[in-house]
Amino acid sequence: MLITKASVMRGDCSYIRDRHRDRKTRDIRAQAKVETALSRKRIKASPARADGAVRALRAVVNYLRAERGLDLPDVAKRITATKGWGNVARRKRALIGDTLPEFVAAVRSLPEDLPPDLSGTQRDLTLFLLCTALRWTAGAGLEWSEIDFKAKTITIPKERMKGKVAHSLPLGPQMLAMLKQRQKDGRSDRYVFPGLGRDEKGRINFDAL
Repeated sequence: MLITKASVMRGDCSYIRDRHRDRKTRDIRAQAKVETALSRKRIKASPARADGAVRALRAVVNYLRAERGLDLPDVAKRITATKGWGNVARRKRALIGDTLPEFVAAVRSLPEDLPPDLSGTQRDLTLFLLCTALRWTAGAGLEWSEIDFKAKTITIPKERMKGKVAHSLPLGPQMLAMLKQRQKDGRSDRYVFPGLGRDEKGRINFDAL
């Protein structure tokens, strides 16, 4: 039987319930191997991913215990008791201090597009997002019709804004120069930051590059 997330949510995994109905649940064999973050050798290069995997498994087990009445163990009990979590520091969500100039300099040093490598497009899009503070989906889908070069503004339609309200922003000299250069290069008649063209089957169309 193929186990999927949908089948678990529908309660189709009755054989799991039957398996654990008349006997005590055995300890998870791998639990001893993940007692501490340092002992998780297979995944020690990424403690955050290891912790995330255990938390995801614990969520599934807790769901089956609560909704299906299965006698399953707490997969994270020993890790918590021995303080064996990775204790990975939270990522900094802002570029501050000397980090920001270094990051911008590194992005600006990226070469121009040489399809299928679109490093130039990635460079321009990253700088555009930094200057406008737009979300990725709003900025990456920018179309030429949304740019007013005379007024030096862009207007993102409500369909791509989180608040479902159209949003207009002024453009500085550097962004205007970058957008004009991209328009001059003419990689797309519609999108400012186009990806690689694909055929009807979703494969990259190298003949169109």
